[in-house]
Amino acid sequence: MSIRTHIRSIGAALFILAIISGCGGSGDINYNVGTAGWSNWPWPWQTEANIFVSKNYSETIIDSGLTNLWLNGINGEVTITGIPGRGLVSIIAEVRVGSTTLADAQEGLNQLDVLLTDNGSDINVRTSQPSKSLDRQYIVDYNIILPSDLPVSVNLVNSHITFNGLENSTFITLGNGSVYFNSVSGDTTVSIDNGTFIGSMSLNPDSEALISIVIGDIDLNIPTTTSAELFAQVNNGTITWENLDLVNVQATSKTLQGILGDGAGLIDLETVNGNISIIGL
Repeated sequence: MSIRTHIRSIGAALFILAIISGCGGSGDINYNVGTAGWSNWPWPWQTEANIFVSKNYSETIIDSGLTNLWLNGINGEVTITGIPGRGLVSIIAEVRVGSTTLADAQEGLNQLDVLLTDNGSDINVRTSQPSKSLDRQYIVDYNIILPSDLPVSVNLVNSHITFNGLENSTFITLGNGSVYFNSVSGDTTVSIDNGTFIGSMSLNPDSEALISIVIGDIDLNIPTTTSAELFAQVNNGTITWENLDLVNVQATSKTLQGILGDGAGLIDLETVNGNISIIGL
């Protein structure tokens, strides 16, 4: 296992450390009295918190042969942006806790953190919080900027996740929320229990896009030049497609199958309760 040196900024302080195992984030603590738009984000919580405290986390990692980024979170919004030729991975997080008293919110903030491990090839980022909420609101928002060709795997419980400009494999599992794609390409696997997928993506040669939802809609935009076998299925819902040169079409009220281009890749879409829309751009 190689030892890599990172520059980690916390508030106005600057620390240089070697990361071999996990490290927790800390930072400037801010006290916010009032709901600040957080008390019902993005779904109802067990308590009507009216006091919030927060801290910031920031990490910059030099890319010298990274092969994967893994993110495991619980509650919070996530944005991951890929930039071609970028040599750094930047991880920024806002960590915040809401409660009915300042003292309880402060105690909760001491128990909520961001842990990062780096073994020289994989970066693992994880939200660490108590297993029981005790009527507090624990939220960690992530903003990650990385090389566009770095594979990404994300596992979230409650989140709205936005991916911009990723060009390699992307793997997402989400309990509740939404996944948004902007100009994403490469192999893609998306699994959502309750939520929606909305986005534009393209397939690299022979790549696959697998999107499945239990409850929710799939709205997918793809280039008209896409080459792939296309499969779509709903149990309770409808399937619509337009502006695509789809041949060898086999369609029922609940399924759609056909070939785009020379059928080199694969697009497989499924929702149990929801609608599927596929549009060529």
